[in-house]
Amino acid sequence: MCRPPSIASTARIATQGVDITDSIRRLEHVAALGWPAPDTQAMGGWLLRAAGGWTGRANSVLPLGEPDRPLEAALTAVRQWYAERGLPTRFQVPLPLCTELDTALHSRGWRAYNPTLVRVASTDRVLTMPQDPQLPPACLAPRPSQEWLGACHYRGGSDLPPVAVQVMTAAADPVFASVIVDGVTAGIGRAVVDFDATGRGWCGVTALETAPQWRRRGIGLHIVRALVGWAAGRGATAIYLQVMEDNRAAHAMYDRLGFTTSHGYQYRTPP
Repeated sequence: MCRPPSIASTARIATQGVDITDSIRRLEHVAALGWPAPDTQAMGGWLLRAAGGWTGRANSVLPLGEPDRPLEAALTAVRQWYAERGLPTRFQVPLPLCTELDTALHSRGWRAYNPTLVRVASTDRVLTMPQDPQLPPACLAPRPSQEWLGACHYRGGSDLPPVAVQVMTAAADPVFASVIVDGVTAGIGRAVVDFDATGRGWCGVTALETAPQWRRRGIGLHIVRALVGWAAGRGATAIYLQVMEDNRAAHAMYDRLGFTTSHGYQYRTPP
């Protein structure tokens, strides 16, 4: 059900000369590598993911192709798979790649929520941003420290569950950045580098957060630049990140860094 449904959804990206649906598929595959769930199962071109309920991306079906059975049978199997794990059934639906599937779920009463934009930029563009000499250099580590974990509040939550560390450290060679000011963790971020089917290196930036008292002081920009510099040294030439559609402050910062929107996705869950 992921066939492009219209001419509009198969428009070509003029600057790259590639089909936009292929571009989305490659990027979503890379993003899944960068945020791996500990429990996965392939169902043809659908990837079922579970991580104890922590984050939508790690606990949803990612449809990058056709399922290995008719749609109704596939949906029944998906609901059973998540029920066995005590989790709600949900799809992460990339658009316009899976417009046909999205329409099919909508017609069956599946609710859409959390529209999100996937934004991209070149590493060269981000690295042209000057560093703030008033801020200390970002500390980079292969694993999150207790201070880093204490500063991470996924969507305003409190303490992270143990599976959160498992998800964030399971990717290939992740890095965890923090900026310490006067002994306090002012901001954090995480990055990974993965390569798509064409061999292009992508830096995925996640878990970017600034302590409330340090917001609007350039901490986020400082951390992103440090992470991108690290990733460029490992062969990344492009960056991706996911931002809630209504997060205006984050979008404004990424606009300044030269990010553009690749595509969007939303979640759907059954009635």
